[in-house]
Amino acid sequence: MKKLSNKAVFTCYESDMTKQVEALAIFKDDKCVEISLNYNDSESDLNNIYVAHVNDVVKNIDGAFLEYERGKIGYLSTKESKNPIFINNKNTTKICEGDNVLVQLIKEPIKTKNGVLTTNINLTGKYVVLVYGRSGVCISSKIKDNDFRECVKKAILPLCEDCISFIVRTDARNVDVSNIVAEATSLKQEFRVLHSVAMHRPGKTLIKKALNVNLSLLRDICDDTFEIISDNDELLSRCKEHLRDIVPVNQFRLYDDKLLPLYKLYSFDSILKNISDRKVWLKSGGYLVIDYTEAMTVIDVNTGKYDKGKASDATFYKINLEAAAEILKQIRLRNISGIIMCDFINMSTEKMCEDLVDYLKKNAINDRLKVTVLGMTRLKLVEITRKKVRDRVVARR
Repeated sequence: MKKLSNKAVFTCYESDMTKQVEALAIFKDDKCVEISLNYNDSESDLNNIYVAHVNDVVKNIDGAFLEYERGKIGYLSTKESKNPIFINNKNTTKICEGDNVLVQLIKEPIKTKNGVLTTNINLTGKYVVLVYGRSGVCISSKIKDNDFRECVKKAILPLCEDCISFIVRTDARNVDVSNIVAEATSLKQEFRVLHSVAMHRPGKTLIKKALNVNLSLLRDICDDTFEIISDNDELLSRCKEHLRDIVPVNQFRLYDDKLLPLYKLYSFDSILKNISDRKVWLKSGGYLVIDYTEAMTVIDVNTGKYDKGKASDATFYKINLEAAAEILKQIRLRNISGIIMCDFINMSTEKMCEDLVDYLKKNAINDRLKVTVLGMTRLKLVEITRKKVRDRVVARR
């Protein structure tokens, strides 16, 4: 087998850095670009599909509160709910107290805030997402080939119905159209089965458990250029089951070396320490300080060993470019999302400020999630946003 530069390393371990955890690290060219942790005591409900019971409808906020599991209440926007699937076979689209409705949890509860539900059920594949409640075909804006876009749209459109639409994901580019259509067909069949099962279930019932965060990441990021490595038979079997149509079977490898555990070979503790530290050092001697607040993440760039009184704009620009690269690396490794404000070292020339923002924009596209560099404010702060898919990575001791 040829040497593959992309690796997904999957293991269960416990150390001084973390309690028992199922950990997945993604390596590209021997550098860790993403890490995901799944703790046994914090099983996520995100993207689970339920038959939920409507406890209360609040007209003045166009919303309703539904119990999707016993003791778990979620908020549903009745204004945004298109063609909800009623389990009690109503002849109306109006959600009322006492109804049982098919929903999906799209945002987990945070502190005192309820989770958020939708009736627009999503079934996600590697290349395609089926969306109930809408119609037509949408294609990722990152797919630029117009001929390919037209070809895919024409092939998938016959699968659409009044309330079933498809989103073609970025990963579909450079993939044979027949494979994309096959996945869309499979998702449609899965939805029909799910719908049929739900019609015979009572309220507050789980209908479909979503993939856990690690398997979901594997599905989204891996392709036939990846080698999947694990020291755990069960984990490797789960990987094979979910990736069998994506990764060739000979690229799954069971690691077995009692003297050097897999987590030590790939320096998992060092990676976790790096993403847990408030201060991140740069090779130039400068450093970042990363702080999390309720509203946003704030990243401050400092000169470190450089004396501001002696250093030139050229030095500041060099440190800022290095810091920009590290910021993009850290927000992906730590899975920072939402609003990110970056306070770079002040530079006196407008051209250097513009070049710094251009550098961030050019390199932000390497992130698999949508990162938007909005520009520099009058206070010389760089505004960045990153799409939220899951919570920030936090190592628990």
